[in-house]
Amino acid sequence: MIMRLKCCIFLFTIFLSCQAICQNYTTKTGFIGFYSKTPFEDIQGENNQVYAVLDPASHHMAFAVLLKGFIFPRS
Repeated sequence: MIMRLKCCIFLFTIFLSCQAICQNYTTKTGFIGFYSKTPFEDIQGENNQVYAVLDPASHHMAFAVLLKGFIFPRS
């Protein structure tokens, strides 16, 4: 009986800690690219150094991009 109670308390603690941790989703492997067509020259840039955070409870998303991380085919 005591072992069953300890097991239930342990599982309940694990369940509560998972709920507290899993509120925001983050990634450090994002990708941002852009393309601009102009009469003089087409401009294209890509960046793989993106950090993004998604909060599903409030439906907000934020991301940070290092401007020096953009790669352009023509400098």
